[in-house]
Amino acid sequence: MPPQKRKENLLWKLDMLEAQASKDLQNTRLVRTQFAAHKKLNKDKKRERQANPHQEAFANPQRADLIAQEIQDQKPTEPVVISSELQEDIRALRVKLVEQKIFHYKKAIKKAIKASKTTEALKINKRIKKETENLEKVKKHELEKEALKTVDVELLKEVQAVRAIRKEFLGTPEQRESPPDFLPDDIVTLPEDAPAATYYKNASPALESVSQRICGTNAVREATKSMLDAIKFSTKLVKRETASQIAKRKKKEQNEKRKAAKAAAKKAAASQGDISGEDEDYSKYDNALAASSDEESEGESILGTSKTPDKKASKSDDEEDSDNEQPVHDDFFALPDENQSENQYNLPELATGYFSGGSDVEDDYDVDNDEVVKEATVQRKNRRGQRARRAIYEMKYGKKANHLQKEQENQKRKREQKQIEFEQREAKRRAMGIEKKSKFEQQAEKQRKHQEEESKPLHPSWEAKKKLSAQPVKFEGKKIVF
Repeated sequence: MPPQKRKENLLWKLDMLEAQASKDLQNTRLVRTQFAAHKKLNKDKKRERQANPHQEAFANPQRADLIAQEIQDQKPTEPVVISSELQEDIRALRVKLVEQKIFHYKKAIKKAIKASKTTEALKINKRIKKETENLEKVKKHELEKEALKTVDVELLKEVQAVRAIRKEFLGTPEQRESPPDFLPDDIVTLPEDAPAATYYKNASPALESVSQRICGTNAVREATKSMLDAIKFSTKLVKRETASQIAKRKKKEQNEKRKAAKAAAKKAAASQGDISGEDEDYSKYDNALAASSDEESEGESILGTSKTPDKKASKSDDEEDSDNEQPVHDDFFALPDENQSENQYNLPELATGYFSGGSDVEDDYDVDNDEVVKEATVQRKNRRGQRARRAIYEMKYGKKANHLQKEQENQKRKREQKQIEFEQREAKRRAMGIEKKSKFEQQAEKQRKHQEEESKPLHPSWEAKKKLSAQPVKFEGKKIVF
């Protein structure tokens, strides 16, 4: 068996080449690239120290801190000149890595398209069953159903991948004029007869509609997005988040959601507070409406208002006061202008409870005796509890009370059931005992018969053979001397 070819880690190789070319040890894709580059840097500095032992910077006792600071601040201070061969190697590696990523994620796109195709078939069948009356829609769905059978998953996979890459990296005229160097040539210069260029042009309306719906599903879009993210990370366009960064981002999102919820709760509380504030603004004028409870009982308030509102309770209190009040010289109690709108003050109409006006005195008012309340509600029976009712029945009927008779019947039924179960167990035990006894008797009978057979006299021939076998046998062989 030929040895398996070892898989080449192109991302690691490309990262190391770019780090060596740019001498930027902080901006790498992989963390281990930084460690390897730092290790190489330490080796180079060690060689320099060995070559220049009298250098002041390396004779400093705080050498470790200086080296650590140098590693942190290791950035190119001058423009780095990269050879054309190294640039070509880096570009070739980038193209190869991107081709690998595209090849890998095309499999995921194909898998998603297969699943979406099955789901789309079920949806079309459901639409056909639903639209039985509309013949035009039924015909359209039938055409889509036939077109769905002709969808080539391999071809649609290629079309989706190439179109997504071109839209992302070659979507603008500037990008098309100077395309990225990491894209393969067959994607940058797309032939006119390529599937990505001719698929939707040559497709029928039904096939085009079905293909677009398949490629627009969440599964296909997620697979396509994963491919684009992998290409961007491989080409250093974006940086992959570490586990700690992902945890911080999620924590930040949770905090923002919590703050938004708190702000919404505060806003709702503030809106309720505005209503209560309006109540407070108008409640401070209660003392101006009546001097004392005696004057209120006599019905002679300053404004001459009554505490029994009519059915038009939805109107504002200012309108009711303006209809009934007497002219007073105080400016505060001046008559409202006729030109003013009726709802000048938007009072909270539902801030208070219902008041039927059944009593003139508020202190003596009883809700249970209110006529309107009695008409609108049903009087609830004050039923006794179960124990109290049973006690009354026991005093009234004695042992003939229904609950006592039911308890006795239940106890009797339980006793009978227990007796039946006990008899069944006893019958089972007896049957098992009889079976064991019969087995014991059979064994005893076998043993007795065996003893009888042993005690019987043997046949004469057997007796002779037994005696012969008991006699010593004389040696009849030939002695051999060596």
